[in-house]
Amino acid sequence: MFDTTRASQWDALLSDPEVPAILAQIGEAIDPAVTGTDYYPAPENVLRFLRMEAPVKYCIVGMDPYPSFNERDGIPIATGRSFEVSELYGQGWDYKIRQASLRNMLKAIYYNETGTNPQLSVIRDEIVSGQFNILPPTEWFNAMEAQGVLFLNSTLTVEAGKPGSHQKLWEPFRAKLIPYLEQMGCVFMLWGNNAQTEVPVYLSDAAKTSQVLTAPHPRMAEFVTGNTFRDAPEIDWTGKNVG
Repeated sequence: MFDTTRASQWDALLSDPEVPAILAQIGEAIDPAVTGTDYYPAPENVLRFLRMEAPVKYCIVGMDPYPSFNERDGIPIATGRSFEVSELYGQGWDYKIRQASLRNMLKAIYYNETGTNPQLSVIRDEIVSGQFNILPPTEWFNAMEAQGVLFLNSTLTVEAGKPGSHQKLWEPFRAKLIPYLEQMGCVFMLWGNNAQTEVPVYLSDAAKTSQVLTAPHPRMAEFVTGNTFRDAPEIDWTGKNVG
């Protein structure tokens, strides 16, 4: 049911015989033909992270996908990446972003680059004028991934209109995926109490101290000035210098 097309760094995860069985069980449990309800994101994007080719340096963990669809074109808002939304496909940062998390992520990047925290309208004006150089949203997510930043939801599907509805279903898969990412050496960027509570359950004691960075959830105002992105200085968080 789910597309398991993958880059080679994920082969060992899928070669664990328990993993395909777990995915099959989840697929059967949420099959719209059985449940009578849709789920998001689209089946081909549920395991989108498997297509990431760059070695994973950082994993930004969200909770579950956005449980609604894009009214503009009728496709799911969820894209298979945490915090990304399909309604920004082809748009710039001047587009009216409804998600507070994305707005504050932009403000936090600006703060990281400039040390100032102006109104969002000021940042947008500077982007449009070229005074502040940052890639448009879709290109930005692509550039982050190219540098080794994985945007991952800990729960990979959600029933339409019901946040958290599939959280329990994905627990067996999380128990495989999070330790696999730990062994890859990635640093987990855990934003908000839910991520900070859920992810460490699957980590070794050593990783809890050496491979975890925490911050408020990006929907909170204090996220903006929390120096979240400064904790990963090797990443170009504007994407402007990513070839």
